[in-house]
Amino acid sequence: MTFGSYFFHPVWLPLVGVMYFYLSSIQLGLYTTEFILAQVIATVALTIVIPMFFLFSLKKFKLISSYQMPRVKERRLPVLFFTSIAAFMVNFVFGIEKAEVLFYFFSGIFFTGIFACLLTFVNFKASLHMSGVFGLTCFIGAYMFHFYQVNLVILGFWNRLGSFFKIALKSSFVC
Repeated sequence: MTFGSYFFHPVWLPLVGVMYFYLSSIQLGLYTTEFILAQVIATVALTIVIPMFFLFSLKKFKLISSYQMPRVKERRLPVLFFTSIAAFMVNFVFGIEKAEVLFYFFSGIFFTGIFACLLTFVNFKASLHMSGVFGLTCFIGAYMFHFYQVNLVILGFWNRLGSFFKIALKSSFVC
């Protein structure tokens, strides 16, 4: 896998979204430091650590042949597992009363996961990297619109950065 595939891996993108939200909202004084730290730790544990252990277990039990999951059938269980984690995050970590913007961010991740899982049943290998980058781009744009801080430079830079890695590194961005 190339640098772009690691940098834009779907496992990192929820953390990037949460960090962007809380770093941008610090100046508004909406949340305490302890609350932000607890949310970031929960995000790291649920979207990075647990899925990594799950993938290691799948590899150990030979349910996947490699971490890139070259066959479409191998993707069903990991995508469904990550989608269930997104549902857990929506219901228990980022409820609509705690952080409305992050509730909608993880709802988007949840519905993207359902769509990607459904595509595996018709033998279509969806690009999880590009759906993750697109989802994060939409989230940043919606965040800027929600707080009236439209900064098209950041949004355009993030979108072009993803396109650069796709073209320049000739990466397929397919897990």
